[in-house]
Amino acid sequence: MKPLILSASCGVIRANDEEEFMGAFRRVGALLTNLGLVARDEQARWILVEDFVPGIEVALEGLLTQGALQPLAMFDKPDPLNGPFFEETIYVTPSRLPSDVQQDIIACADRTAQALGLREGPVHGNSA
Repeated sequence: MKPLILSASCGVIRANDEEEFMGAFRRVGALLTNLGLVARDEQARWILVEDFVPGIEVALEGLLTQGALQPLAMFDKPDPLNGPFFEETIYVTPSRLPSDVQQDIIACADRTAQALGLREGPVHGNSA
């Protein structure tokens, strides 16, 4: 569960079953309310729910120019992030992943940007 208005994994909580989901939902709602965001910004009312994908995690920073993705840096997240909370710790660059894996991640980010119709601007993506 991920509040769309926050960054740096603030408010991101893993829930493994219905009971944990309800508790996490209440906790995220309280966080957004206590920060005063719900009253000020419509986006604070949106929470993304997605499946947890175990495994290593990397972050890709890039720039889209006329629809072309230019990767700037890939960071390894060496600490296992299995939840229930996802504290941002350190990023390591250059990535220690094999070159072919890095290229697969960049290609996936490029296809994703194209599928979304993104053409210009910064890109930040996480991959597990």
